[in-house]
Amino acid sequence: MSLQIEFYSTAENKNDFILEFIDFPKKLYADNNKVKKLPFELEALYFKLHHLTHDFFLIKESGVVVLRSMICLTPFPDLAYFGLLDFDYKNFKIKSILSEFKKIINSWCQSQGASKIYGPINFSTWLPYRLLSSVDGGPMFSFEPDRPIEYCQLLKEAGFSTNQLFSSKGYEELDNIINLSKSDYEKALGLGFTFEFFPKELNLEDMKDLHRLSLNIFDDNYLATPIDFETFRTLYAAQSKKDDFTFSLFIKSSTGERIGYFINFVEHDYCVVKTIGIDRNYRGSGLSNGSMYLSLKKAADMGIHKMVAAMVKEGAQSESYGRKMKHLWTHLYEILELPIA
Repeated sequence: MSLQIEFYSTAENKNDFILEFIDFPKKLYADNNKVKKLPFELEALYFKLHHLTHDFFLIKESGVVVLRSMICLTPFPDLAYFGLLDFDYKNFKIKSILSEFKKIINSWCQSQGASKIYGPINFSTWLPYRLLSSVDGGPMFSFEPDRPIEYCQLLKEAGFSTNQLFSSKGYEELDNIINLSKSDYEKALGLGFTFEFFPKELNLEDMKDLHRLSLNIFDDNYLATPIDFETFRTLYAAQSKKDDFTFSLFIKSSTGERIGYFINFVEHDYCVVKTIGIDRNYRGSGLSNGSMYLSLKKAADMGIHKMVAAMVKEGAQSESYGRKMKHLWTHLYEILELPIA
């Protein structure tokens, strides 16, 4: 089998390389409406992320692209990411293609002094990442990684292994958790905390508060990487075009300072609980449950009686919410790793 490898850094015509890189997933999933293709403009922007040591490459068979990917160093010592990964998973030579993929990222990591590599992560965990690995029911949601489930299995067969597991879990019987969390909501009010639902469109001050809180609250999360405000605002703006965030809310201290937020939205008749973040100085005050009460009650009053605990790191404390409701289904996602020889 004759495979050709092309790197962006050494391409003679970089514009042609970019077009081919971006065009590959469009062709690969042309008949699959469930797979989201990132806008041309967004993918083209990836090539401008010069603050990181990175490169892009294509694997071709007889001149036809069969795999594309990005590879970069990270802010973490000795760690590299591979991402923007798409490959012709139905190709009968896929084992040889993925073997070549492993050789490329292994060689690149050695040349850059990286001793470990995780992925798929598209430069940062702020950008879409992970692979779907298991589905036992329920609808697919817009926030989920959408590459074919075969990706994860094929990569594992090729020698990759699980680095971190995440899940989204569907529940019903929201009345149980609403009733159980009401006392925490009332306690929070009694302590002087208040809750402020998001407006239809966030203003500049709202966005700055979200950015500030996100950086402070999640700085110790797994593989957390700070991003600048303009990038943050761009990502939020893109997401807000798809989802109604008026079920989300800010949490405010007795002095009126915003000290946390609760991001959720409704999709497929589920209230999707996406992110709960509270300043560590105020944790343990029942504010998570108080926020949960207010948002889920608003959803229930509109006839929504099911919930998704979305994209939770397996074993995280927030999984305890599920014990208060009836579990319906689980979707699993993975970050993979590859040992560097």
